[in-house]
Amino acid sequence: EVSDTELADVLQRLGADLVIDLALLEWSHRLIITPRLPKKETDAWQDLIRRAAEWQVKEFPLKGRDVLALGVAPGPGVSQLLEGVEAWWRANGCTASRAECLDELKRRLARTA
Repeated sequence: EVSDTELADVLQRLGADLVIDLALLEWSHRLIITPRLPKKETDAWQDLIRRAAEWQVKEFPLKGRDVLALGVAPGPGVSQLLEGVEAWWRANGCTASRAECLDELKRRLARTA
């Protein structure tokens, strides 16, 4: 069992092909241990693979220029801020809009000021 948010995070980081391969490996491992899995578990594996196969990679809506536009000096701090906001975006299912990501970036900047 994996939530939509957790699956979106993993799919965004690893890609659908790798997630499907890993799911098939783990499912086959479960079948070696328990050849007749309960229908609910088999359905869950099939659903996971279907959801992964339908996944469309989403582009993170912010770029380094967005951080620079808020007055952050060029350097490693730009990537650290972007990585933090992108982790927040993935943890929330990759659904936050550009405006929501900019708000999160501003909150993070306010904390460091």
